[in-house]
Amino acid sequence: MKRGFFEGLNRKPKSRKGWQEWDRKYALAFLHDQLDRISHSETKKNYVMSLFNKWEKKFSVERSNEITERVLDLGYEEEDIKAFKAAICSEHDVLEGQINFITQYIACALCGGMGKENVARLRHFLGMQTSSNIEERMELRFLGGSPVEANAYVDCLKDIDIADVFFITKFDSMFAYREKYRIWTKNIAKRFLDDLKKDVLFDMPNTIIMAEVDDAIGTTEFEISIEASRDELQLKAFQCMPSSFIKRFGNPQ
Repeated sequence: MKRGFFEGLNRKPKSRKGWQEWDRKYALAFLHDQLDRISHSETKKNYVMSLFNKWEKKFSVERSNEITERVLDLGYEEEDIKAFKAAICSEHDVLEGQINFITQYIACALCGGMGKENVARLRHFLGMQTSSNIEERMELRFLGGSPVEANAYVDCLKDIDIADVFFITKFDSMFAYREKYRIWTKNIAKRFLDDLKKDVLFDMPNTIIMAEVDDAIGTTEFEISIEASRDELQLKAFQCMPSSFIKRFGNPQ
C-alpha cells in the first residue's frame, strides 16, 4: 500500500476538522491495507477500488445535491447566511460519516475473500446504498455510535453483517424499517430478530441483544440494541482487521 495512506495516522488531531480528516484517512487506510492482505492480484484490487470509487462519487454528488435542496427549502433569508452555511456544514458532516462507515464496512466484508461470489455481494451492496432506495428496500439506521448516524439499505439481513456494523460504529440503537415503511407484524419481527441474533452471536457469542418485539407490532420501526464486552470487540477486531493495522492505529473509534 502507498505510504501516503498511513501518513499522519499516528498523530491524534486537536481540532474538529482535524478529526474529520483523520477519520477519512483511517477508513481509507483500513480499506487499502485490507485489500493488500486479502489479495496479491493488482487487477482484483483495482477492480474492487473502482467499484468503491464509482459508488462514492455518485453517492457524494447525489447527497450533496439533496442537501442543498433540503436546506434551501428551509427558506433562509439573505441575512441568515451564517445559519444557512451552518446547516449545510452539519448535513455534510453526516454525509462524510456515512461515506467513512461504508468504507470501513467494505473493508470488513473483504474478509470473505476476493472470489467472484463475495465480490458480487460487495457490488450488490454498494449498488443498494443510494437515496433512490428509500422506501424501496429495508432501511437500517444506526444511531449513537461513530458516526453518530449511519444507515444501510438492504433487501434482507443476509445482505449485511450486523456484527461488522456494530464493530465499526458501536451504535447505541438500530432502527429497522421495512420496505415502503410497511408495519411490523409479530411473526415478521420475531423472524427478523432471530436472524439478527444468529448473525451477531456467530461472531460475538457473548453479546447481549435487546429488543421488544411487542413494541414494534403495528408500527413502522423496530428498535434493537446490542451490548458487547471489550473482549468480544477485540475478538471481532482480529477477525476482520489486519493485526499489524490494529497494533499501529487501533480499532475503529
